[in-house]
Amino acid sequence: MAPVAKPERKPLPWEKELVDLTKFDWLTAVGLSHDHKHSPLQLRVAIAIMQHADAKSMLAWPSQRTLAQYVGVAAESQIRRAVLALCESGAITRGRISSLQEDDQAKVTRNKRGVAYRLNVMWAFETLEASQKPLPRMPKQLRYGLAAKAARALVDRSTVERNDRPTVERYTPPYDRAPYQKGNNRDQRKEALNEESPASTRDGLANGYAAVSRGT
Repeated sequence: MAPVAKPERKPLPWEKELVDLTKFDWLTAVGLSHDHKHSPLQLRVAIAIMQHADAKSMLAWPSQRTLAQYVGVAAESQIRRAVLALCESGAITRGRISSLQEDDQAKVTRNKRGVAYRLNVMWAFETLEASQKPLPRMPKQLRYGLAAKAARALVDRSTVERNDRPTVERYTPPYDRAPYQKGNNRDQRKEALNEESPASTRDGLANGYAAVSRGT
């Protein structure tokens, strides 16, 4: 019995040529893009547009109401902001359906007054290629600044601990300290001596009375 040949490994999105990219690879590029990967709303809008896009022409024409239903938001203004962010980064291009070519207009099932979106495959190719490059090294000034900040945090541990505590306890010192009293240090020391040795004061008075009585 002849051994079964293993299936060939499918190329990863960043290993494909420009002509081989699909709309799913475009969505992968959106998820890797620094402009959109930190915004869940923009990623969900990109998924909704990709689901409506034609596989060959990369053209989609959903309404903002439809996108809002797919994304799960009530306000269409959120959809407009997310679409604007995708347009500004170059991930998609937006235009009127009436301005499309005749072949593309024939595929559209909406009114020509509506808006169509085209997935920018070239942008996806460049984003996927850049995602595999190592990140630039941190500038020397920034490295030194972070190191100095860490050193200051180690020296001033009380400040760091105070910032980690709730607001109510934030301004309470993390160590025991005598409460503040009015007067200078000399007066405080005198008061402390008088409070600490009341017995010695009584003994001194008794000895004084005894000496006076012997003298008389």
